[in-house]
Amino acid sequence: MTILYNVLNDNLTKEDLLETSSKPSWLKEMPLLAGGFSNLKEWFKTAQPNDPVPKTVKACPGIKDLLSKVIILKFPTDLLLDIQADGTYKWRTPWPVQNFNVSSHQSWQYNFSDNINIKISLPLSLSCTKNVDIIYLEPFYHTSVPYKVIPGIVKLSSKHQSIQPINLFFDRENKTYQFRAGQPLCYIMVCNGSAQVKEQKLNKLPFYSKRFLGDYRKNV
Repeated sequence: MTILYNVLNDNLTKEDLLETSSKPSWLKEMPLLAGGFSNLKEWFKTAQPNDPVPKTVKACPGIKDLLSKVIILKFPTDLLLDIQADGTYKWRTPWPVQNFNVSSHQSWQYNFSDNINIKISLPLSLSCTKNVDIIYLEPFYHTSVPYKVIPGIVKLSSKHQSIQPINLFFDRENKTYQFRAGQPLCYIMVCNGSAQVKEQKLNKLPFYSKRFLGDYRKNV
């Protein structure tokens, strides 16, 4: 399964926006076995009966399998974001960044949370070699973030590339946040395949989904 991308900014490259997930530094540095043992045979020589095998989280298949399905989306620029408890916000970048934008859904559009919504639109469009479902997740294993990534399934088309805004929830308080270029913004998890990426340049504008006003309104 290959995710096809198109960078919608002449001054940015793939490396500025996304990467297939590598092991985070703390996981690379962590040994498979605690206690200084290099392998199970070495541990077994000194183990007492019923001693548990000193495996670390590096042996966890859940983490390994998740990271194999993950693409990291990154902030393409430094971003200063000021949020007020009343839901108002301001944002600045050091210089204008083409096709990068920060917006928000108003609180009357959702009633399941008291958090403040901030929507990050990246200069990036995505499709796939086959129709595929993806989920945006917090970049849990790579960094700690001051927001929640709003979860939901997004369908990528094999026929059209589409822009994928990232919806976040921030606490309702007066606070200023600073994000650095290259800092992980979120994960993209490919639901039914491993994460691979390939560039696909487009000669036309990306497709904007009409599913919210089409397929879904009949189910409301």
